[in-house]
Amino acid sequence: MKTDRYVKTLLTVIVLLLAFVAAHLLTQPGTVQAQSGFGNIAFSGPPEGFSFFDKGTGEIWSYGTNGAVVLHLKMTKLGKPLEQ
Repeated sequence: MKTDRYVKTLLTVIVLLLAFVAAHLLTQPGTVQAQSGFGNIAFSGPPEGFSFFDKGTGEIWSYGTNGAVVLHLKMTKLGKPLEQ
């Protein structure tokens, strides 16, 4: 009978601790922040490969169909030639 009392006490403690954790999570939810490193990236997929344009830096990365970098350019100003 000693074992039965021990198990019941242990289960009661576990239930109380789980209730405490659940109440804490419901009353004080944690803050969540979304982070995305690709928010300024535009994608283009012509048949000969694919390209990415970073709107923040003006960089253009072109890849071949095998995944290797074919071309890396930078646009400094509209109307001016692209820089390599």
